[in-house]
Amino acid sequence: MSTTSTTVKATPLPALEIAKKAILDMPIQGKPYTLLYGHVKQAELLFYPANPRIYSAIHKGTIEPTQELMEDHLKGMEHTLELKEDIKLNGGLLEPLLVKEATREVVEGNTRLAAYRLLAKQDPIRWGLVRAYILPADVSDSGISSILSQLHIKGKLNWDPYEKAGHIHRRYRVDKVSLPALAKEMKLSQGSLMNRK
Repeated sequence: MSTTSTTVKATPLPALEIAKKAILDMPIQGKPYTLLYGHVKQAELLFYPANPRIYSAIHKGTIEPTQELMEDHLKGMEHTLELKEDIKLNGGLLEPLLVKEATREVVEGNTRLAAYRLLAKQDPIRWGLVRAYILPADVSDSGISSILSQLHIKGKLNWDPYEKAGHIHRRYRVDKVSLPALAKEMKLSQGSLMNRK
């Protein structure tokens, strides 16, 4: 008796629609890649299960967390709620998401996506599109991990107290931003700002 094996192929996702396209060249692990940049429908994006913030909190054994579980976890974080208010105040993202073209997974910016989803519940038209860089399908998982290491482990060098005070001084004296507006922007009390400016 012979058995016939059948291979089930995953149905490819339709092409991700990108509004206001632009092109960005980015080196990843020494290889040049061309990324698309633009606005995409946030509702079509997926959370990235390998994201350390998600993985360490809700990954259980060999079972991958569902999209709903990841979204609920991120929406419940205090940082997400603060970020939601920052995005609303700024009228959008300061730093675009980083999305895998082939899977629509947000490899960088899962908390930003969760914040956008919270905003979209209040106004789905206003918060329907989100800025994103689209990683081409040929960027390896190792390349993605390399990007995340650069951003989160090496990261940007924080300003020292003198540099922070100088920035606050310029925002207040040169840019003429009021203390209440600065306090809201920087998430500091007005008294704390007075001591730094």
